[in-house]
Amino acid sequence: MTLDDWFDSEAKCLLHGAVDGVGPCARCGSFACPRCVDGHGRCEPCQRREGLDACERTARGVAWKLCVAPTAALLGASVAAKTNPTAALALLPWLVPLALGFVVWRRPNPALAWLGTLTCCGLLAVRVHAAWGGAGWALADVWLLAMPSVAALGGCVELSRQHRALRWVLAA
Repeated sequence: MTLDDWFDSEAKCLLHGAVDGVGPCARCGSFACPRCVDGHGRCEPCQRREGLDACERTARGVAWKLCVAPTAALLGASVAAKTNPTAALALLPWLVPLALGFVVWRRPNPALAWLGTLTCCGLLAVRVHAAWGGAGWALADVWLLAMPSVAALGGCVELSRQHRALRWVLAA
């Protein structure tokens, strides 16, 4: 191949080297064939990457919401443990949603996000039942702890939708 032949040749698809490219990808600039490019001018690898990025952002949004109530409950338990050591043992179940929040942060997994969110909501429901006969401020405290957990439910729905759409990418 001469230098003139090289400059006169058509650009080839990144994934299908024998197929002529229709144009550069809007995101990375590599050439893509009509089979690989989507309606927004992105090649197939960039479509996958953008889907994974959105899935990771959603998972991190769920993860920090999962960690708020358990962290506050465990901090309260550490203060209460000075006067009543058995009270701290009652709050050990809060480690479950906290640990699941850290796992979801590292790896977007809708099943673990749902498990952590529902565990957190269940623990808050137990706390409401325990505080129902007590002071009104205890119920207000539980309400404030419940807000991030309830907000995480919407993130779990979105993460499940994104994960289902990207199942073929995450399996690879």
